[in-house]
Amino acid sequence: MAELQCRQTIFCPAFPVAGRTVYAGHLFVHDKLLDQSGMEDHPLNPMRDSCLPRLLAQQSRAEVGLVAYRDVAAGAAAIAHALQQQL
Repeated sequence: MAELQCRQTIFCPAFPVAGRTVYAGHLFVHDKLLDQSGMEDHPLNPMRDSCLPRLLAQQSRAEVGLVAYRDVAAGAAAIAHALQQQL
């Protein structure tokens, strides 16, 4: 973000083909929260928290927010408004 001189970015690490989804800011593996999916004891990268905003906040100097599904479902204007509110 600093290199591109942008104030916001969107990050959604979903990969549904592999069973990875995001709902209400929480990461899921198939139908289980990430931290209850067996990944919590991964030898290289243990995942002990499923809350995406908390995970990202630990890795970023920037503030981390969440755009609710209701805003996504409402369309581009609602998404833009939700993002603007987080500046």
